[in-house]
Amino acid sequence: MHQKPNILVICGRNKKRSRTAESIFRNDSRFYIRSAGLSPQSERKVSEKDVNWADLIFVMESNQRSKLSSQFLHLELPQVEILHIPDDYEYMDEELIELLTEGINGVLQVVYGCVMKQVYIFSGLGADERVFQKLDLSGYSVIHVKWIEPLKNETLQQYAQRLLAQIQTPKPILIGLSFGGIVAVEVAKQIETEKVILISSAKTKREIPFYFRIVGRLRLHRLLPTSFLKSANYINNWFFGVSSSFDKYLLKQILIDTDPIFLKWAIDKVVVWKNRTHPQNLFQIHGTSDRILPLCFVECNVTILKGGHFMILNRAEELNEILKKLFRNI
Repeated sequence: MHQKPNILVICGRNKKRSRTAESIFRNDSRFYIRSAGLSPQSERKVSEKDVNWADLIFVMESNQRSKLSSQFLHLELPQVEILHIPDDYEYMDEELIELLTEGINGVLQVVYGCVMKQVYIFSGLGADERVFQKLDLSGYSVIHVKWIEPLKNETLQQYAQRLLAQIQTPKPILIGLSFGGIVAVEVAKQIETEKVILISSAKTKREIPFYFRIVGRLRLHRLLPTSFLKSANYINNWFFGVSSSFDKYLLKQILIDTDPIFLKWAIDKVVVWKNRTHPQNLFQIHGTSDRILPLCFVECNVTILKGGHFMILNRAEELNEILKKLFRNI
């Protein structure tokens, strides 16, 4: 068998169930995948070539395994697993995706020991998984690290150490957005990681603009009213680089939901950050039009032309292409 197994997923007409499986696992680094249908009216009918190519075949219903065997009596079929998923779902239905993901991953873990790598995501200030909704991390088990309430006089290093309780995987992959990237760097200084990926973030204090560091030295940031930082206004929209109605609405909701105590604490930790080192396995993606952390202060691996601080949403397609290439080598 190959280093990466070939997975063939079959349903009736290759329009909904098997096609959904191919879509959600297309970029999975653990195996190759194809989909096909048993019916002559299939979008893509299963062929002898498909069966010979496959190391493992998934069908949706018990009778489909029988039909497959009868269509290819002259062939020795590979292992065929039944997912027991009825034809009740549309293409890319959320429940269908959940059933396919659980079923296929469960079998792969038993048959090949293909355990999904876990990716831990650190959001920006007060933000949550909403800002990652367009990021394609199919093939990975995604865990969003939850911000916890900072303790009085707690350093960023101490805070990062307390977050380690949420990370149970040896050598995890960390993805940090904005402030989350700074925290991811501090976490990576305390545990061994497979990869640390920063998006619209900074890896050392030198990448924090000097004027922010001056503000921190003079403690001027403490004079900023929290109500202004949490309000959706022209200045915040400009800084974050949002222009569409959807992006403005989402940014507004994120700012509203941000804990004001955490916000003030986090801003303080950013402007007084002293870090000078970073993990050697770090990969940094930055937008050329980031107004919060301008590119002129940042040494990154790859840039996104005209990407702003909110490019996680409005330039997600380009980000996904970069991540896809990066994950192939992990």
